[in-house]
Amino acid sequence: MKQIYLIAILAFLIGVVSTLFVVTALFQANVQIRSVAAIKTVGVAAYWDPAFTVPVVNVDWGIIEPGDTKNASCYIVNTSNVPVILTLTTDNWMPMNASNFIRLTWNYDEQPIPVSGYTPITFSLHVDAATTGIAAFSFDITITGSG
Repeated sequence: MKQIYLIAILAFLIGVVSTLFVVTALFQANVQIRSVAAIKTVGVAAYWDPAFTVPVVNVDWGIIEPGDTKNASCYIVNTSNVPVILTLTTDNWMPMNASNFIRLTWNYDEQPIPVSGYTPITFSLHVDAATTGIAAFSFDITITGSG
């Protein structure tokens, strides 16, 4: 009779430990978020390559997890007839609350770009570590050259 109780207690303990491992694994699972950003330009053009042959239409950030930062580099070419200074805006966030958790920055130094000149740019997309409830997001990036 004691053996049956010992086996039952042992089975119970094994079940509790197994459940704890499963619950711990669920809480430690990484959240993966899918993202794409469309690129719009005004007075300038954006290219992936230094020969200016592959235009940037969108940035596929791929899978990004909360707390991560991803970078994308391109070349911005002045297509206007005056030197320009660039500005960056984002809009059309889907879902709309994504902009509360996700930040886009760039390394542009605000130096004027001469007529037919260019500057290399690196965008950095950071997803806040506290991001929850977002499985995918998209937004538009507008780069404007003003002279």
